[in-house]
Amino acid sequence: MTALERYDRDNHAFDKLSAKNAETRTKKVVDKCKGVVLDIGCGYGYLADYMIDKVDVKEYYGIDYCEEAINKNKVIMEKYDKINFIQMDLTKDELFSKLTINPDVIICNEFIEHIYKPYQKKMLMQIKEKFDEQGYGVLIGTTPKQKEEGPNNKGNHYHVWEHTHDTLKKMLENIFDEKYDIELDVWFGNATYFEVRKKKGK
Repeated sequence: MTALERYDRDNHAFDKLSAKNAETRTKKVVDKCKGVVLDIGCGYGYLADYMIDKVDVKEYYGIDYCEEAINKNKVIMEKYDKINFIQMDLTKDELFSKLTINPDVIICNEFIEHIYKPYQKKMLMQIKEKFDEQGYGVLIGTTPKQKEEGPNNKGNHYHVWEHTHDTLKKMLENIFDEKYDIELDVWFGNATYFEVRKKKGK
């Protein structure tokens, strides 16, 4: 979820069931985090709050295109050495152009629907290249599960390209080869969880 969408949800009506489901999904993703974590589309540092006391997370890097959000995050989190924020626009910047890290886990939690499909593919290919280079890595995340692929037609203008369960699976399988395990699951009926893991020794 991008910074602007999270701002809208925090400052307008957001039904309690949806909020509870989102919180549960977030905790499930956080549970899988360890080592060096890269959070793509970190918004106003929502996931960073969970990382502060998670002892098996050594470093956390959150990136977002919203400069205002990144600057606010830096002020709030400046006392935590392992928490870092970097402003980056993946429609213009290469994913690792401003990062000199080897992430154990990359999170795309409620993010990929915020960029058009060519940029989704570009980002995923750059993640694969990074994992291939370092020999390990896990990509995890969630995204809304729709009946048809394409822009959101229910009024959420922040979601520029959403996926069905099958179209997301196909895109991941076309990018990540036999050296990767790909897992998809449906959470709460309306979200697709995805996990792409580099196989050991591959």
